[in-house]
Amino acid sequence: MDINELHELVERYVKGIATDAEKQKLQQWYQSNYKEEVGENAGWNTNGKHRIFRQLGNRIPELVERKPRYWLSGWQIAASLVVLIAVGLLLYTGGFWRREDASFRFVTVTNPGGEVKQLTLPDNSKVWLNAGSSLKYADNFTQNRITVLEGEGFFEVVHDNKHPFSVHTGKLCTRVLGTAFNIKAYPDEGEIAVAVEQGSVAVTRQQQELATLHPLDRVVYEVSSDQAVIGRADLKDVIAIKSGEIRFHAMRLDRIANELERKYNITIQFKNPDLADCVYTAAFGQGVELEDLLLMLCSVNNIDYAFSEDGKTVLLSGVGCG
Repeated sequence: MDINELHELVERYVKGIATDAEKQKLQQWYQSNYKEEVGENAGWNTNGKHRIFRQLGNRIPELVERKPRYWLSGWQIAASLVVLIAVGLLLYTGGFWRREDASFRFVTVTNPGGEVKQLTLPDNSKVWLNAGSSLKYADNFTQNRITVLEGEGFFEVVHDNKHPFSVHTGKLCTRVLGTAFNIKAYPDEGEIAVAVEQGSVAVTRQQQELATLHPLDRVVYEVSSDQAVIGRADLKDVIAIKSGEIRFHAMRLDRIANELERKYNITIQFKNPDLADCVYTAAFGQGVELEDLLLMLCSVNNIDYAFSEDGKTVLLSGVGCG
C-alpha cells in the first residue's frame, strides 16, 4: 500500500466512513510492517497505547528513508505522523473510533437476506436495502447526510441545498442534493455500479471525479483494474429493487448465483465450473418461486439442478456454454 492510499484509508477511518474491509486492510498493513510492536496476541492497555504512539513517532525517519525519490515537506511528515498514530489508535481501540468529541456516530441497519427492506431516513429520504446489504448513516443525519453502503440500495433523496447527501462505497463516493438512484456494491463482486433514475449525481474516486450522471446514466467501477466505464441503463433495471422484480442484463451465471443466494438464503454450487460462463438477460416478476426461476434459467442451456435434502443447497450440472 503506498502512502497516498494509506492517508486516504486513515482519513476515511477518522471520519467514520471506512468500511469493515478498509479497517481490516489498515490493521493488516500495520501488523505486516510493525508486527514486533503489536505482537500476535498483544494485550492493550494505557501504557501500551503510549508505547505504540512513541514507537510510531520514531518510525517517521524510517518512512522518509523508504521513499528516497521524493522530498517530504514538514507538513507531509507531520501528516505521516498523524497517519501512523491513527493506525496505532485503530488497533488500540479494536476498530471503532470512540473519541468523546466526535461530531457524530453511525446508526447501522442490516438486511441479512431474503427480502428488500425499506427505510425512511431522518430527513425523510427513502432507501430500499437489498438482501445481504447494510447501511450506516450519521445519527445527526439532518445536519450530516452521510451514509455508507455495503451491498445494494436504491435511494430517493429529499432535496436539501444546504446539506448534500453522500453515499460511500469502498473507494467511491456518490454525492447528490436530491434525486433517485441505485448503487450496487457487494464486496464479493469486485465492482461498484451507480445508475440514476432521476436528477443527477457526482461520483468520485478518492476525491477525483469519475462521472456526473444524469437520468439513465450508469457508471461501473472495476475495483481490481481501477477503471470506470460509463454507459446507459435500462429504467426497469434501475428500479427493479423497488418493484420487486429480479432482472439480469447480460449477467454471468456465477453472478446470478450470488444474487439468488442472497435473495433466497441458499447456497448454489457448480458441478462444472464452465457453467459460470453462461450469460443471461432475463426478468422475473415479484414473488417468483426459486424453483420456477431455476427451471426457466436452466432450460435455456440444458442445465440440470438438484436440491439437497434440507433444501438449502442447489447443485447445477451440465456441459457449460463455451
